[in-house]
Order: sequence, then C-alpha cells, then structure tokens
Amino acid sequence: MKKFYIAVVAISFFVIGCSQIDKAPISNTGDIIEISHGTVASFGELRIGLGNINKTEYTNDLGKRKHGLLANLFLFIDGNPPIEKSLEVYAGQNVQVGKYSVYVQEIQGGLKGLVKLQIKKEQ
Repeated sequence: MKKFYIAVVAISFFVIGCSQIDKAPISNTGDIIEISHGTVASFGELRIGLGNINKTEYTNDLGKRKHGLLANLFLFIDGNPPIEKSLEVYAGQNVQVGKYSVYVQEIQGGLKGLVKLQIKKEQ
C-alpha cells in the first residue's frame, strides 16, 4: 500500500510539475492581469475570459511556423455597438481591442491553465 501512495504522489508531481510554459519578453508598459482557465477578468470596460489552452503548431505574426501553446481568449467591451472577439493567441502576440492593447506575456498549460497579460488603455 505504501508503494501505491508513493506512485500516486510521483505521478501527480509529474503531471502538475511538467506543464509547459511559453513566455515572451516583458513589455515596459501596461498593467499585468493573470487569468486562470475558465475565469473572467475585468480591466476598465474590457472583460477577458480564458477558454482552452492547447499545444499545437501555429504561424506567428512574422510568418514563422512554431510549436507551442495557444490560448483561447474571449474579449468583450460593452457599448453601442459592443465589441466581441474570440482569438487564439500565443506568447508574445499583441492584440488591439477597441482602445485597449492586450499583450500576451505568458501562457501556462497543464491542469490549471493560466495566461498572464499586459493591458494598456490607449488615450
């Protein structure tokens, strides 16, 4: 029985401790927001939700093929008309939503996915 518990702890540590993290250089401007999987965060009028995080191949803004994590973000600004975007983003990508600039600084995969964003409101 003791060996069983040791095996369970070792497997749990391996699964939780080995989640992939994709990071990009830190931008000098903007407020940092962390969003965990399945939650919504607010920044001024902007609401951001985090859906799935997938490990896949993608093409970045420079046209290079990469293999890494993509996070599904839901961005919403209430207004007339409302602005809604659903995007798959990668670490280092910058997205413009209305008067907000959203820079994806970090994506963490695994059971408890997390995205770290730097958000700046344009004047």
